[in-house]
Amino acid sequence: MSNKDFAVSENNETCPDLFYVPDDPTPRDEAIYTVSVTASHSRSVYNGIHRNAWKRPMPEGVGERDLNFLDPTNTLFRNSTVLFSAGQALGREDGCIVTERDRIRTRLICDSGGYQIAHKQLHINGDGDRRRILRWQERLADYAITLDAPPGPIAQKKPGYMYKTTADCLRATCEHLDFMRDNRGSSDVQFLNVLQGNTPEEADIWYDTVKDYPTEGWAIAGVLRHNMFELTRRMIVMLGEKKLGDRPRWVHVLGTAELDAAVMLTGAQRMLNDMGVPVRISFDTSGPFLNIAKHQAYTLPHLTDTKMTMDSARYPDGHAFIGSDKLWPWPSPIGNRMKMRDLCVKPYVNGGRSFYDGLSYALLANHNLSAFCFGIAQANRVFTTESTNHIHSVGSREGAALQAMRKALQSQSMDELNRQKATFDKLRHRYNYDEGRESVPEPE
Repeated sequence: MSNKDFAVSENNETCPDLFYVPDDPTPRDEAIYTVSVTASHSRSVYNGIHRNAWKRPMPEGVGERDLNFLDPTNTLFRNSTVLFSAGQALGREDGCIVTERDRIRTRLICDSGGYQIAHKQLHINGDGDRRRILRWQERLADYAITLDAPPGPIAQKKPGYMYKTTADCLRATCEHLDFMRDNRGSSDVQFLNVLQGNTPEEADIWYDTVKDYPTEGWAIAGVLRHNMFELTRRMIVMLGEKKLGDRPRWVHVLGTAELDAAVMLTGAQRMLNDMGVPVRISFDTSGPFLNIAKHQAYTLPHLTDTKMTMDSARYPDGHAFIGSDKLWPWPSPIGNRMKMRDLCVKPYVNGGRSFYDGLSYALLANHNLSAFCFGIAQANRVFTTESTNHIHSVGSREGAALQAMRKALQSQSMDELNRQKATFDKLRHRYNYDEGRESVPEPE
């Protein structure tokens, strides 16, 4: 499996080159999966390459540099776009694969730390903290998500959250936006204005309040980000108010990456581009790393008429695998080269609870990321082909929803959208009560 396996659909020349990097493994007409990489993994791979941090051999046929998925010369597996959060990386000066990336041939989206704010791990105490985050984003990012106060914990009734109502969150967010507007530097970074809200009514108020701030794109967060009816409704409003279509705009959907969502977002991007609206859609999760913390490895995509998911299973671990020539069970560019002896080593890790060490987890993370990207590519491939005649053996509900979305977007009519609501309501995802960001614990 090579990088070419991931470039499966025809490139679309509608959007301008502002959105692309040379030799991007994601086809131009597809929404881009943007992994939310952990700071620890980014440093671990960098130290393994440049500081000889891994004191044992790599799998046969694999070099240290092959684990840097942001390296444009990587022939094993490459992903061009990554998300990095201020909540994890702000203030770190040591090198990592994100900060030392090739800035011409990769993209970096810098999040502002919304997850950590929502979970009381990051506090914004005035303009000094705002300035630190802003300058960090301007120094590193191609696209930067504006600082916000997520209202998700209010819907979840999390105790101790510093904001009591969505109105409080919106007020604090506007203070952050005011600071960004007044203190932006000369960086070329494109800022993405975060849209939040725990109900459609709150989402409307939030959008109307923040929509005129001078930003270049949008970040869709919060409870409505999985709701394709509400996302379509928001796009119709934006088109009518020329907040889409007036210029090339990047739209990022936070905390979203299941395969059914991936094909829906690809379909939405294609529709907008076909209408002459220059937009690129990206979406993220930290799933490949979060899975490791849950002792899970991605296996194979599960594609049926009613389910489009990436399956996972508990990864093999134990003393019996030390020195074993048994093959790693699941396919990926690196997984096809691994044996269990490459992962299970002497039981000195965490008091013997796991036989994996730091290199093992770096290998597993690369497998999870590349396997997940393959799952997205496979879902898009099947779905794109079957969309030619709209006869879907896979994802028939998604296919019907995309036809409904097309009718609504082309007419730019709320009446037409409401006529299609029953079709959207059949989708698996409608609401998800969290703030749309993830934080990843270290594996045990």
